[in-house]
Order: sequence, then C-alpha cells, then structure tokens
Amino acid sequence: MNSLSLNFDWLTSGNDAPEIQQTMGMFGLKAGEISLSRNEDIWSQTIRDTVLVSAYPLAAWMVASWWRLLYEPLPLGRRFSKKA
Repeated sequence: MNSLSLNFDWLTSGNDAPEIQQTMGMFGLKAGEISLSRNEDIWSQTIRDTVLVSAYPLAAWMVASWWRLLYEPLPLGRRFSKKA
C-alpha cells in the first residue's frame, strides 16, 4: 500500500517578516517511494527531493481553502478510482 509522507526540516533563513523567516525549511513530499517535490536546484546544479519554502503561506492557504479541499466536487468527467 502506498503512503503519503511529508517531511519538513526547519531552518531560519532570509530577511523577510518574522513569520516567514521563522517558518522556513526544507519541504519534502513523497507518495510511496516517488518524490513529488523533486526539483532542479540551479544554484548548486543538483537535483533535490526537497525545496526551501516557508510553512506560513502554506498554512494560511490551507486555512483559507479548507472548505474547497474537503468538499468541492471534482470537475465533470473526471473520476478517480480507489484501488484496494
């Protein structure tokens, strides 16, 4: 069975507002063994499975969008099947 894995390694970074600066970190998201956050770091010219982000804007978006995330129906013609 596949699982969804979220990983956040906290860092203090940047000169932004305190709520942004104090919630920075390396974010990783995996579905089973597949990295959904894989990206190319053009500064170090490497491929990484994590991305540097602030958790504050993500949390604010989730609070503002909770109803849509839980209850908004899928667009017509799109169906997802559950596999046991």
